[in-house]
Amino acid sequence: MKKKKTRIFIDGACEPNPGSGGWGVIIRTGSNKKAKYYGGEADTTNARMEVMAMYKGLKKVTDHDQRIEVYSDSAYVVNTIREGWYKKWNLDDPDCSYKHADLWRKIVKLLNKFEDIEVFHIKAHLDLTDRDELEEWRQKFNEKHDQNINMGTFKVLVKMNNEVDKLAGKRISRL
Repeated sequence: MKKKKTRIFIDGACEPNPGSGGWGVIIRTGSNKKAKYYGGEADTTNARMEVMAMYKGLKKVTDHDQRIEVYSDSAYVVNTIREGWYKKWNLDDPDCSYKHADLWRKIVKLLNKFEDIEVFHIKAHLDLTDRDELEEWRQKFNEKHDQNINMGTFKVLVKMNNEVDKLAGKRISRL
């Protein structure tokens, strides 16, 4: 039997940086149902909002036996998980002074609950009407992540990434 799959799209924003920030999360289940969440802080950084989005997205998923795919335009968030950077930060030490250690501790605990989770980096702000640009970035995505995503699926990923970007920005305008 095929495992259920949930896709989480995350983004953070800050204007100016540092300044008022927002985070956004869109969770899309196998049945294509979407749930949207967003929030923000008055005095923060873009990086913190990106990390906050990751934490908030993972926290919303309670079925840990399914396949989870997280999509982010933040190389910092993606590489911290994919490359295991957090393992070198001594997060177990309560005096750990690494930036955003409070959130990374929570994220690592959540990551350890999932059987099957993968984090993907996706280019921000792609134009869905530019076929050549989409094809170029689809190929780069497939090569980078050893995937074989077709154009239709890639367009959905881009659309959701653009949508979560707007969601993160929405919170900034309310601060």
